[in-house]
Amino acid sequence: GGGEPRAGGGGRGKGGAGAGGRKPGAGDGGGMACISSVYEITGRHDIAVLMSAAGIAQINEAIDTVRRVPGVTDTNTVIILRTVV
Repeated sequence: GGGEPRAGGGGRGKGGAGAGGRKPGAGDGGGMACISSVYEITGRHDIAVLMSAAGIAQINEAIDTVRRVPGVTDTNTVIILRTVV
């Protein structure tokens, strides 16, 4: 269905959620403003980030910002197309 584009990305790096264990998003402004949740996960990546924005340009800005966080060495971005259940 319609709605805002949403993305989830996994990241590999050291530490907790973002630089120095702080959660990206809260009060960072810029590309981090559209980040709604950060999770520590198991599997290929260590961190999952959920974000939403009005368009792909804002999602791309947020992804670029996450890639510049110290300790982030790799990212994998997926777009949620629709909610199934």
